[in-house]
Amino acid sequence: MRSVFKPEYTFLKTGKTMAEKTHRVKCMLFRGASRSPRAGIDWLGGVDGCRGGWVGAFAHFSQRGDLQWLYLDRHSSFAEVLEAARRVAVLAVDIPIGLLDVPHPGGRGCDRLARAQLRGRRGSVFTPPVRAALGARSHREAQRRNGTGLSRQSFNILPRIREVDRLLTPRLQQRVFEAHPELAFARLADRPLRHSKKSAPGRAERLRLLARRLGLSTRALRALHAGYPKHEESPSMTCSMRSR
Repeated sequence: MRSVFKPEYTFLKTGKTMAEKTHRVKCMLFRGASRSPRAGIDWLGGVDGCRGGWVGAFAHFSQRGDLQWLYLDRHSSFAEVLEAARRVAVLAVDIPIGLLDVPHPGGRGCDRLARAQLRGRRGSVFTPPVRAALGARSHREAQRRNGTGLSRQSFNILPRIREVDRLLTPRLQQRVFEAHPELAFARLADRPLRHSKKSAPGRAERLRLLARRLGLSTRALRALHAGYPKHEESPSMTCSMRSR
């Protein structure tokens, strides 16, 4: 049975301080072989669009809630993501799910609620396009179709939004959910974070929260990040934590 994953693979096992690369371990994770996780033990995942496709973080927890495996993976399409995550109990996606047909000030109700919860970090929640804008081939056309203009950030991720909108079904939506990284971190910290994710203090703040939640050291998480291919954008690991 062929593995659904690519040969490039980075994983971190609890207790290790360095990221490792292995094809053998990768292949057993979702094949349903005798060494795969037992039924009833959850895999949780989080994915985000990146240059050239999608990046994902997947975590395996024991029945007691202890982290056993954490790894990163890369896929060229959202269809590949869904195939790879077919045994994941909850898959959180940092892409808008469920679009408006008619523009509304402030976007969807969930966008407005997220901004209210994030307070000082409310600017991290952008307003998604309406569904009619998904077929636009230029920023100007997308703005026209959207009716109320469209940010460059929203336009740049239109291909990813289009993929998700096309593939999601009511059945998939029982385990595939939209998630926002800043809301996930705010949940971990019991407050909105103080620093931007693009700053050194912001990165350190987020690493500390993840390390505490996962029961790992920040050094271990940095090692996992360092093992990810440098020619791809680095994935966020917050979605899998938001799912939990």
